[in-house]
Amino acid sequence: MRLHMALVTAASLLLLAVAVVDGDLILVDDGTPKASIVIPGSPSPTEQFAAEELQKYIEQMSGARLPIVPDQQKPEGTLVSVGKTKLATVTVPSQMPSPDPYIIKTVDRSLILLGKGDRGTIYSVYWLLEKHLGCRWVFPGPLGDIVPKKRSITVGELDESYEPDFRFRICAGFNPPACIDWAIKQRMQLYSPSPKMWAKEDMIKRGGFVKGTMHHAFHRLFPAEQYFKEHPEYYGLFRGKRTASPSRGQLCLSNPEVVRLTTEKANRFFEEHPDAEFFSLCPDDNMNWCECENCRAFDSTTMERWGRTFPVVTDRLMAFVNQVAEGLEKKHPGKMIYTFAYQNYTDPPLKYMPRKNVIISLCHMVPACYAHPLKDPDCEKNVAFMKLLTGWTKIHKNMWYYAYTCKSMWQDMPWPIARRLAKDIRTLHAQGFQGFYSQGSGMRWGQLGVNMVLMTKLLWDVDTDVEAVLDDYFRSSFGPAADAMKSYYNLLEKEFSQPGIYIHHEAREQAPQFLTAGVFAKCFGYLDAAEKAAAGDEKILARIKPVRIAFEYARLYLEADRYEKAFKETDSDDDLKKAVQTYLKIVTLQKEHGAHAISYGGVNRYVKGPLAKLQVEQFARTGEAEGLSIKWDTENLLKNPSFEDNADGKPAEWLGLGPGPRGSAALTDERAHTGKGSLVMQAKKDTKTPDETGFYKADWIAVSVLSPKIPVKKGDIYRLMAWINIPEPFTDTKRGVALGLIGYDEKGESPVHWRAGNIEVRRMKRTDGWQRLAIFRKIDDPKIKSIAIRLGIAGTGKVFIDDIELVKGEETK
Repeated sequence: MRLHMALVTAASLLLLAVAVVDGDLILVDDGTPKASIVIPGSPSPTEQFAAEELQKYIEQMSGARLPIVPDQQKPEGTLVSVGKTKLATVTVPSQMPSPDPYIIKTVDRSLILLGKGDRGTIYSVYWLLEKHLGCRWVFPGPLGDIVPKKRSITVGELDESYEPDFRFRICAGFNPPACIDWAIKQRMQLYSPSPKMWAKEDMIKRGGFVKGTMHHAFHRLFPAEQYFKEHPEYYGLFRGKRTASPSRGQLCLSNPEVVRLTTEKANRFFEEHPDAEFFSLCPDDNMNWCECENCRAFDSTTMERWGRTFPVVTDRLMAFVNQVAEGLEKKHPGKMIYTFAYQNYTDPPLKYMPRKNVIISLCHMVPACYAHPLKDPDCEKNVAFMKLLTGWTKIHKNMWYYAYTCKSMWQDMPWPIARRLAKDIRTLHAQGFQGFYSQGSGMRWGQLGVNMVLMTKLLWDVDTDVEAVLDDYFRSSFGPAADAMKSYYNLLEKEFSQPGIYIHHEAREQAPQFLTAGVFAKCFGYLDAAEKAAAGDEKILARIKPVRIAFEYARLYLEADRYEKAFKETDSDDDLKKAVQTYLKIVTLQKEHGAHAISYGGVNRYVKGPLAKLQVEQFARTGEAEGLSIKWDTENLLKNPSFEDNADGKPAEWLGLGPGPRGSAALTDERAHTGKGSLVMQAKKDTKTPDETGFYKADWIAVSVLSPKIPVKKGDIYRLMAWINIPEPFTDTKRGVALGLIGYDEKGESPVHWRAGNIEVRRMKRTDGWQRLAIFRKIDDPKIKSIAIRLGIAGTGKVFIDDIELVKGEETK
């Protein structure tokens, strides 16, 4: 569309020495500035920042610094209008109710960069730099900046307008500043649930956040410390108990007070934040839904998962969400409720259809396969998921997609899904989806960069040429090493997506399907070839490095897992040692190279957890552990550690916990490791009262004893040892005797860890005479202010315990 020409009045702007050659506007001529960047007289923070970004990158290209002048002055040369200046008396053609669309136009020997809103304006600047001036941002941070050197810069006649195919394009988990910058340059949107973040100047000048909340919300709406004591009925009834834990329960959605209070909270949110767009009513991240009669009345079907049967709770969730949405619409028409379709509420509702002011974010969770496109007719998991997806789009228009562009449960292994992701984005667009939420990846660009770059282009234009984008990415990022790096990626993607492979959560089991010894050898060969081709170019070598590190992590991780599995089969000290040593190599790799490569912020939990358990096993066997050098104090922090002192037949200084009709704990002189006697704990079988999981009560803790609390602080290291004698193996249990550390908060009232308070536990079901059971633990949670020792038994059996020792240590290397 041609714009009218009378854009500048003599009173406001005088064009001086406009540089035009053969119809092209000259911005820089042989390193000399020939243009001015014009901004409004009172620019918004975003307009000011957009102009500064344009100035910065043009200066990096040419050495020429274009002046930034307000539009009431008399700028010189070609005029580059940024934002809603007097010069830009044009509008951005768009039907989309968002600030993202923008135009790039040359009008009357001037260049107009204008968005429908501030975010569109900064997009227009970055797209001019990328599309027309050759800039690229292939990685977050300076390493990824590619700015071509041009002594002269010209712009030909342009008449372009842009509107994204997905209104919402959100990268979550992009907290590092470099990632935020990268996302905006790729025309993605920023998101934070915190209104405090919305007000930050650095965020506002980058176009601001998409304002709203879209997190697991139930525990935030009804915090236990505020409501549970007086109103336990607000919380779900699960296995006969009300629970307020966000990991173990949900709300009682049939409770009318829960509906009323939630509606009040939603209305108050929009009163306090009138520019917000949506309010989260997403359930907490668990499948333990309320089992009260009123809630269960909404459910009519079930689903199977993890060998268990769960109710499909979509109708009860939609009934609740609709009531709140109706109350919201009365006071705040146009505002939206946001909720998930996830876990056991992925199925579309049968009775309660979502209201028009409800956003449904469908998670590709269950059933799901991430190796193949959604519409792959040969992938039975995705065929089943597509039935759910089309079921939702038939009944509702306001649909978002929760995409696992980074799979948190994939344990930081390779995730080569770029082409599959492109196909899925096109499928979603054809189905009418309006939003795309990308689960965050932080700075793990060595693994995920290809996915992220291609995704951003397709979300703006689903007709984007995928292969052209990939060719440009590899050429821009790796120069002479582009062919080798693309061959590396293509091989990974081909192996990952081959027919018959199923990829979901279990990286340890599923990754070896495609990461075979042969694939490792070929891929490392491509990386070697890439480094050889890029020899002497330090910046390109620096871009290859995180890719190699990420792939080396994958090799080591699967190697450590093989040793760990071998140890469990063979009980070999040699396999145990190799497993620990390999995990320690990963720790070194991640600590040295985490940013841009494996896991932003350090060692991931998928390495920490197995390593700690294997080190404990080594310690229990030998008194030493690979990778640790600790000097232990000689003082035992426990009183009456050998149970020689008694109080009314009980061990002095120790507290009894839960001795019921099945269990007992007492002093005995029947057996002793040292001294006169020991503590004996025993339990009989109870087969009368099975719980819902099928375990008999005999598998529950029958009796336990607890030490007094011992003050600790973050960084402290402790070693706990006990001598155990089990005359006959425990039966009716998966647990047996348990030696555990419990961490308490500052008040000393509640265990810090959600699983019965244990921050570390070791179990034993049988011994050959007296055997040592040991734990060591570094206190890494600042909320833990004290610890206690717990001895417990579950099952049918008898155990003698003696000579318990808790000492403090200090790392010496």
